[in-house]
Amino acid sequence: KEHSKIFTSYGKSSHRKKIKDLVGEGKDAEVWAPIYSGPRLPPVNLGEYLTDLTCDADAVVIGSVKSKSSNLTDDGTFIFTDYEVAVTEVLKNNEAAAVRPADEIIVTRGGGAVKLRHRIARAIDPSMGRLKQGDSYLFYLKFIPSTGGYRPTFHPAFEDTFLIEGGNLSQVSRKVWPLGWHAKTAASAFLTEARGALNRTCNSEE
Repeated sequence: KEHSKIFTSYGKSSHRKKIKDLVGEGKDAEVWAPIYSGPRLPPVNLGEYLTDLTCDADAVVIGSVKSKSSNLTDDGTFIFTDYEVAVTEVLKNNEAAAVRPADEIIVTRGGGAVKLRHRIARAIDPSMGRLKQGDSYLFYLKFIPSTGGYRPTFHPAFEDTFLIEGGNLSQVSRKVWPLGWHAKTAASAFLTEARGALNRTCNSEE
């Protein structure tokens, strides 16, 4: 229920009906969260971008998705998914609740699919994208004290979750920065920048 509250406003901003009512019309249902439509942003410096992202995050970890569970929000207008993530490396630790390699944490994200009345209902959040079981990701996370879980940092235009696949790294969502959707970069170089950001001064500390 606590994680549901995070995503309750999504459906209200994109459609009027509850998902169960859409499924009740005798077909599979698909709803979308709004896509960022703000002003076009200038190119970003990757080092500065990752420094700001690191400073904003409560924890930065690399981990693989072990399992997932999708549920309707309490108001029934959207779907969210809790992902069980096995941590393989901790870049920035959570001061409120330390994370260690081999720990398992819950990361909650907007979007997912549930089965209702023998129909499939899907909710899609282009600003987050979905995670795949077994894949490895670099996460920039905010802590949820009431549940001990985590959520993304939630900037509408700047990505906070990256797929690590082979020697490549890519964004999970359709956000504009820093790479753009479907674009790939060398994972080793990006992770070097990410680790370097750990040693830089945050703006609030200057």
